[in-house]
Amino acid sequence: MEPGTEETHKEHEQPGAAEPQRPSLFKRPRFIIIGSILLVLFTIAGLIWFQHSKSYESTNDAFIDTHTVSIAPQVAGQVLQVPVNDNQLVNAGDLLVQIDPSTLNARLAQAKATVALNQSKLQVAQVELTNAFSQLNSAHAVEAQAQAQATAVEAESKRAEEDVARGRQLRTNNVISPEEFDHLVATARTANANFAAAKKQVAAQHSRLSEATNLVSSARAQIVAAQAQIQQAQADVESARLDVEKTIIVAPMAGRVTKKAIERGAFVAIGQSMMAIVPEQLWVSANFKETQLRYMRPGQHVQIKIDAFPKTNYAAHVDSIQAGSGSFFSLLPPENAVGNYVKVVQRVPVKIVFDSLDPGQLLGPGMSVVPTVNVRDFHWPIWTWILALVMVALVIVWWWNKRATEA
Repeated sequence: MEPGTEETHKEHEQPGAAEPQRPSLFKRPRFIIIGSILLVLFTIAGLIWFQHSKSYESTNDAFIDTHTVSIAPQVAGQVLQVPVNDNQLVNAGDLLVQIDPSTLNARLAQAKATVALNQSKLQVAQVELTNAFSQLNSAHAVEAQAQAQATAVEAESKRAEEDVARGRQLRTNNVISPEEFDHLVATARTANANFAAAKKQVAAQHSRLSEATNLVSSARAQIVAAQAQIQQAQADVESARLDVEKTIIVAPMAGRVTKKAIERGAFVAIGQSMMAIVPEQLWVSANFKETQLRYMRPGQHVQIKIDAFPKTNYAAHVDSIQAGSGSFFSLLPPENAVGNYVKVVQRVPVKIVFDSLDPGQLLGPGMSVVPTVNVRDFHWPIWTWILALVMVALVIVWWWNKRATEA
């Protein structure tokens, strides 16, 4: 090894020799360029995020909702058949449950027999009314005849009395003989007796007329009673017929069978829950905070994501907003006037209706969703973007100049 080379090597191996220092990370041009680009991107993203937060309101306290229909019998009896199964899709009018109608059919037949019996009573009452009218007409005629006879006898009695009065005067003057006067008196007595008998006959006929009138009134009352009984019996027939029809329970609307709790051969009571129908009409009940309702109005567009189908976006719109918070209508509403008060942000249910649904995707009430409501179209003015970019540019320039000065 040459002497000069060895000395040079030793100089490099001296412990106090100074090593070249690398520039700071914040002073490197590559870092400054990348940081500037990221700063611009974060600024733009922040402005876009703030703009989106001002235009949309969202909540994860939302679920699919509907009005389920509970199926319960209106008559009691034994179940003959249940042709549906759990989760089966049924149409309106499809048979769900059939109850044994034997007892109800017997009650219907009995009610019909009661109607026929009361109709026969009505016919008898009508015949009795016809007979009563005949008797009444006959009594009227007989009474009129007796009255006429009484009038004639009365006239005869008056004439005989007048003859007696004239005969008495003539006998006083010895114009007629005692025998003739006695004959006039006898005739007058006979006429008076006949008149008295005629009056009794008129009174008797008048009594018969009153009796015939009472018979007519009684027959009319029987007819009214029979008609009322017929109406009641017909109502019983209609009620029994409806009960027979109620033994066949059909689906009131299209939907899916859920919570089936009945089988063939079981005995069901009135009002017993047998199953429920979940209709095809579904909507979303979203519980927004009261601070999110400032710009929310019915008709606004909504984008919905369902947890079960996260890759599908559903279009919907706000249908209505409940007039009151959910806690106000709860089973135990808050009593803020009692004890210490702690303010809690309330939630208000908002009904959101789907614009369309894919029938291939099975949705049901209670499934979790995340609705996003477009409450308004908020946009930054153009000068805001320019000012933000200028400020970012000034920061970048200041940073670059500081690096150059320190260098």
